[in-house]
Amino acid sequence: MEMMFIAVCLITMFGLMLLRHKRYQVKMLPLVPLAVSVAAAGLLGTYIMFFIENGGWYGKSFFGAVLFFPILLFPVAKLFRMRLRQLLDLATPPGMALLAIYKWNCYQKGCCGGKAIWYSEAGVPVHFPSQLAEMASAIVIVIILLALERQEKYRDKIYPLCLLIYGGVRFILNYFRWERADFLFGLPAGNLWSLVSIGIGAVWLIVCRRREKAC
Repeated sequence: MEMMFIAVCLITMFGLMLLRHKRYQVKMLPLVPLAVSVAAAGLLGTYIMFFIENGGWYGKSFFGAVLFFPILLFPVAKLFRMRLRQLLDLATPPGMALLAIYKWNCYQKGCCGGKAIWYSEAGVPVHFPSQLAEMASAIVIVIILLALERQEKYRDKIYPLCLLIYGGVRFILNYFRWERADFLFGLPAGNLWSLVSIGIGAVWLIVCRRREKAC
């Protein structure tokens, strides 16, 4: 089952890159190793973030795949002789698709569940479908990013736009998860990383805008 799950992730990532490789002037031949490298970078990010949050390597924290993406993709860009921002534009929508697939895996395993939002007459709690809500939001974000990348004004900005959108959505959805211990500044880890994501995305776009005006 785990191998099938990995295969679905890689096929999805490769497919989204294949559909758009001409837009980013990437040849077909390196797409398979490129997809594998991007998927590996995202997965490594989840383990790094989990270690930061919990001090161990026994789990995944998905915000790591989002926030560490530029750092982990830097050597990949060098290896494939691509600009980092070009690779980020190409890889961000497939990366979010990967996140959606992982959330389905969370749903099947029963982790990252939602709060009880009401109780039946028999007193059985009905929980908010947190995993499915996050999966659906990730799919919607993929669709939005694919639409935005068609416009020239968003060239080299797909990743920071993703940070803004995903950070905002995740900040809201995190309040519907089961109770989480405070991580830092009185906030659970998910809410803190959401604010960090929004902040980085906003600063990134502001810097891009100023550079464009200076040219």
